[in-house]
Amino acid sequence: MNTVKIYNLTDIVTPVLKQYRLGANAFSVCGQLCAPGTAIEIDEALWARDKPRYDRLVTLGALAVGEPPTGYGKPAAKQSRTPVPALVATPSVVAEK
Repeated sequence: MNTVKIYNLTDIVTPVLKQYRLGANAFSVCGQLCAPGTAIEIDEALWARDKPRYDRLVTLGALAVGEPPTGYGKPAAKQSRTPVPALVATPSVVAEK
Protein backbone atom coordinates (compact mmCIF):
# COMPACT_ATOMS: atom_id res chain seq x y z
CA MET A 1 0.00 0.00 0.00
CA ASN A 2 1.53 3.28 -1.13
CA THR A 3 0.88 6.41 0.88
CA VAL A 4 1.06 10.15 0.31
CA LYS A 5 2.11 12.50 3.09
CA ILE A 6 -0.05 15.62 3.50
CA TYR A 7 1.18 18.58 5.58
CA ASN A 8 -1.09 21.22 7.12
CA LEU A 9 0.88 24.49 6.88
CA THR A 10 -1.67 26.80 8.51
CA ASP A 11 0.21 27.03 11.82
CA ILE A 12 2.37 29.76 10.24
CA VAL A 13 -0.02 32.41 8.96
CA THR A 14 1.07 33.99 5.68
CA PRO A 15 -0.59 37.02 4.07
CA VAL A 16 -2.41 34.73 1.62
CA LEU A 17 -3.73 32.47 4.38
CA LYS A 18 -4.78 35.53 6.36
CA GLN A 19 -6.60 36.96 3.34
CA TYR A 20 -8.66 33.78 2.94
CA ARG A 21 -9.02 33.30 6.72
CA LEU A 22 -7.24 29.97 6.64
CA GLY A 23 -4.80 30.57 9.50
CA ALA A 24 -4.64 27.87 12.19
CA ASN A 25 -7.34 25.67 10.65
CA ALA A 26 -7.62 21.92 10.92
CA PHE A 27 -8.70 20.14 7.72
CA SER A 28 -10.34 16.80 7.15
CA VAL A 29 -8.35 15.27 4.29
CA CYS A 30 -9.77 12.04 2.89
CA GLY A 31 -11.55 11.42 6.20
CA GLN A 32 -8.53 12.04 8.44
CA LEU A 33 -8.18 15.15 10.57
CA CYS A 34 -4.98 17.12 9.95
CA ALA A 35 -4.30 19.71 12.64
CA PRO A 36 -2.20 22.84 11.98
CA GLY A 37 1.51 22.06 11.82
CA THR A 38 1.06 18.30 11.53
CA ALA A 39 1.26 15.73 8.74
CA ILE A 40 -0.86 12.69 7.94
CA GLU A 41 -0.38 9.75 5.61
CA ILE A 42 -3.17 9.00 3.14
CA ASP A 43 -3.56 5.96 0.92
CA GLU A 44 -2.45 6.91 -2.59
CA ALA A 45 -5.68 5.59 -4.17
CA LEU A 46 -7.84 7.73 -1.84
CA TRP A 47 -5.69 10.79 -2.54
CA ALA A 48 -5.90 10.26 -6.31
CA ARG A 49 -9.70 10.10 -6.04
CA ASP A 50 -10.12 13.13 -3.75
CA LYS A 51 -7.20 15.32 -4.92
CA PRO A 52 -9.38 17.79 -6.90
CA ARG A 53 -11.17 18.73 -3.67
CA TYR A 54 -7.91 19.90 -2.12
CA ASP A 55 -6.16 21.51 -5.11
CA ARG A 56 -7.21 25.03 -4.05
CA LEU A 57 -5.79 24.55 -0.53
CA VAL A 58 -2.51 23.30 -2.02
CA THR A 59 -2.39 26.29 -4.39
CA LEU A 60 -2.98 28.76 -1.54
CA GLY A 61 -0.26 27.14 0.57
CA ALA A 62 -2.52 25.73 3.29
CA LEU A 63 -1.61 22.11 2.45
CA ALA A 64 1.54 20.57 1.02
CA VAL A 65 1.83 17.17 -0.64
CA GLY A 66 4.94 15.01 -0.30
CA GLU A 67 7.27 17.40 1.54
CA PRO A 68 6.78 20.80 3.15
CA PRO A 69 8.15 23.73 1.15
CA THR A 70 11.76 24.78 1.60
CA GLY A 71 12.11 27.12 4.56
CA TYR A 72 8.84 26.10 6.19
CA GLY A 73 8.99 26.44 9.97
CA LYS A 74 12.13 28.55 10.02
CA PRO A 75 11.78 31.94 11.66
CA ALA A 76 11.73 34.84 9.23
CA ALA A 77 14.92 36.85 9.11
CA LYS A 78 14.61 40.21 10.79
CA GLN A 79 15.00 43.08 8.41
CA SER A 80 17.46 45.62 9.69
CA ARG A 81 16.38 49.21 9.54
CA THR A 82 18.79 51.75 8.17
CA PRO A 83 18.91 55.01 10.06
CA VAL A 84 17.32 57.96 8.30
CA PRO A 85 18.63 61.49 8.86
CA ALA A 86 16.38 63.58 11.07
CA LEU A 87 14.30 66.29 9.45
CA VAL A 88 15.29 69.20 11.68
CA ALA A 89 15.65 72.80 10.57
CA THR A 90 19.15 74.08 11.06
CA PRO A 91 19.77 77.67 12.14
CA SER A 92 21.19 78.55 8.69
CA VAL A 93 17.96 77.52 6.95
CA VAL A 94 15.82 79.50 9.39
CA ALA A 95 18.00 82.61 9.05
CA GLU A 96 17.58 82.73 5.24
CA LYS A 97 13.84 83.47 5.50
